[in-house]
Amino acid sequence: MPPDEGYRRDVEVLKVIRQHVGPDVVLGVDANDGYSLDLTKRLLADLPEINLAFLEEMFPENIEQYRQLKAFLAEHKLKSLIADGETQPALEPLSKYMESRTVDIFQADMNRFGFEGILTEAEWARPYGLLVGPHNWGSLVGFYMLLHLGRAITNFYRAENDPADTDVLIADGYAIKDGSASVPDAPGFGLKVHEERFATQIEPKLDLKL
Repeated sequence: MPPDEGYRRDVEVLKVIRQHVGPDVVLGVDANDGYSLDLTKRLLADLPEINLAFLEEMFPENIEQYRQLKAFLAEHKLKSLIADGETQPALEPLSKYMESRTVDIFQADMNRFGFEGILTEAEWARPYGLLVGPHNWGSLVGFYMLLHLGRAITNFYRAENDPADTDVLIADGYAIKDGSASVPDAPGFGLKVHEERFATQIEPKLDLKL
């Protein structure tokens, strides 16, 4: 799709979603680094009424460009937060964005870094008044892990929920209502495996290389 056509589609999609969900539902955008600084500004200028809560990976991480984007947001009295960091293979590169306060929400991947890594990221971000909203995709267990982290981290933003589903994993203690999730106190995250379905539906992938 040509860039201009893709941009027009993005604008129309955002208009339709906001009209459908109403003004009070949290709405953010994720460009997977497909936008530029100028195109991000254009989107915000073209849709001032959309009220985007966060701007995720609009363009490749760049401190100076993020400073310019923050100045643009302040000038236009927009409260959108900047989110980034999901593709980082290590936590250390995120520290410069914390020190410069050019990213508001840090998104180290839940499935890459696990509990200890995300707790470390949150600890680093907290003194700067910054948030963590870990990336999670392709993992239902990762989502449940995020919910438990949300109870332990004071600067937790939101849990990313992959819409995947399975009847092999039993998560009766969890429920999502009005955008909030309940978390059970049962051991093992409150998760169980349906043994019969696992035996008949799941084909384990084994790496037999020695």
